[in-house]
Amino acid sequence: MDSEAEFSSELSLPSRITGGIWRRGRWLLRTVRDRNRPRWPLEACWFWIQANAASNGFPQKPLFDISPNNTQKALLENNEIDWSATGSLIELLWKFGNRAQAKQWADAICEQVQHWNALKDPAITNSLSKSDLSGMFQGLIFLEPHHPQVKRPAEAIGNHLLSWLNQGEAVVPDCLPALAQATKRWKKKKWRTQLDRVLLDYRRMRNWKQWQNHPSRYAGLIATFLDLGEPNIAEEGLQLLYPHPRWDGAVNPVEGRGPVNTAEVAQLIACWLRLGETKKAFHAWKYLLARQQTSGAFPETWSWRQGGSRNPSVWTSLHFLLSTQELVKTTFDLSTDLLPDTILEIDGRWQAIQAWIAPHVRPGLRVAELGCGSGRYLTRLQEAFPKLRLLGIDPAVKMLEKLPRGVKSQKGNLLEIPLPDNHLDAIFTVEALEHALVPQQAIREMCRVLRPGGQLCILDKNQKKQPLSECEPWERWFGDEEVCQWLQQDCKSIEVQAIAHGRHQVATGLFLQWTAVKQ
Repeated sequence: MDSEAEFSSELSLPSRITGGIWRRGRWLLRTVRDRNRPRWPLEACWFWIQANAASNGFPQKPLFDISPNNTQKALLENNEIDWSATGSLIELLWKFGNRAQAKQWADAICEQVQHWNALKDPAITNSLSKSDLSGMFQGLIFLEPHHPQVKRPAEAIGNHLLSWLNQGEAVVPDCLPALAQATKRWKKKKWRTQLDRVLLDYRRMRNWKQWQNHPSRYAGLIATFLDLGEPNIAEEGLQLLYPHPRWDGAVNPVEGRGPVNTAEVAQLIACWLRLGETKKAFHAWKYLLARQQTSGAFPETWSWRQGGSRNPSVWTSLHFLLSTQELVKTTFDLSTDLLPDTILEIDGRWQAIQAWIAPHVRPGLRVAELGCGSGRYLTRLQEAFPKLRLLGIDPAVKMLEKLPRGVKSQKGNLLEIPLPDNHLDAIFTVEALEHALVPQQAIREMCRVLRPGGQLCILDKNQKKQPLSECEPWERWFGDEEVCQWLQQDCKSIEVQAIAHGRHQVATGLFLQWTAVKQ
């Protein structure tokens, strides 16, 4: 993080040598321990989902170990689609920068809904699982503000879910927040009346063990109450069902027997984070990380006696990635007061950014810093070039509150930039790509919002120096050629150079700068 790079040079020489030896030893121990795990676990998890994904959805039987050249890839296209997973994954695809596939899967769901409605056969609709309709509905409601044509199919599914509720049948609770969101967005008075009655029953009942045959539904029910604005009920459920997480970070099955359900643990991570239980969340996150397979997938269940199951769980991967995003945001929220708010005039990082933007400065030039933090580089830019139109984007709201007056702020991250295509003239990011979880996707997302001919500058740490540094588990540093290869998909005039930092007047090899022009 910034503070380490900023102040490491101020330590005495013996302290620096001792610290280097200690960090190198820890790195070697981690290397031995993690030799059978992916080197970059978040990227491996994301690419496992992408490798299994069919053109119209996610298959019911994903493969554990797969690569783009695997002959089994052809089997996935002929596999039946898991509509529940397909709908639920739409949010993940969008939040991780794959907007085209999110829309493609939403359109596939709409085609299925229109096909079922055209047949007008109640037996077909009744044969659909409630999980299928719930997942499809959640995906369409999430995407509807960005893809309005999904509204009518979403309404059709919503009407069917509410008809089940009116008949006194239980539905998957995960769909209730989406129903509430759609009711408010579309001003459906009839839906509001029906939904209010159902939600009142849920609040009164609090029957946490109604999903006895579906252990992952316990965590889903807790998440539902959080989404509905009922943190007290959610906390009550956590205390009742999971009062004491295990020593290794997992939770025992509510039924008191059997292996650990990894999807349940993954979903509880986000619940704990939202309730301020950061320590429990991080402990559970590390438990899952230790159970990840070399392919990036997670087993459905895990026990100390039998190890992991032979079936991979897309639900664990889904919730693991979304929970990690929340964990990163929470970490920066908690460290707002610990990170530096200023940058020295002589700092090589600021000098590099100033030299990069200076030839392109003109009145009204739209420049954004992604992962801006408290805005120390934007403050310098505002002072040096007052006619620029500056924008700071960061997932931590507390950080954005520190931006200088005259600099616009917007909540977002490198994988989900809340701007239209071809919107910006220049983008720069300093020590933010290392926290992007899937940096390749982050670069594609940056290029999406950058206009053709726009300028891009990435300033981050050198992978060769990472073994000598203490990092967050999700943090990832880069090789010079690695980032150049990612940039080649959308950019030209790509250059990379080492730069100085802090009070150093010459480059130490810790920081690299990549510059490019969008094609």
